[in-house]
Amino acid sequence: MYGGLVKASLDFASCPDHLKLIVVIGDAGYDADAQRQRGHKVYDIDSVVQRYVRGRRLNTQPILLFIRAPNEVDTVTGKEAYQKAYDDFRSQGVPSSKASMLQRE
Repeated sequence: MYGGLVKASLDFASCPDHLKLIVVIGDAGYDADAQRQRGHKVYDIDSVVQRYVRGRRLNTQPILLFIRAPNEVDTVTGKEAYQKAYDDFRSQGVPSSKASMLQRE
């Protein structure tokens, strides 16, 4: 999730005065260890939130919506890995939304 939010922030940064509506749809969260093993940059919630708050990069606070797909753990073969990814989406999306809202106050 965090990697996708970072990529989206790169796209909308060129229009700092326009309101952005970011919709995140998914069922899997961000796995920093997996990204590290693949040689990708690893992000944490603080570095992602800083890209979304009004200030240095943006003059208008973006609106983020998180939509999680239904849990389909009973239909997959790797049930434990699927459930962890599904749970990560919620645990990462909720703090991202709250942190962004707190930064606006």
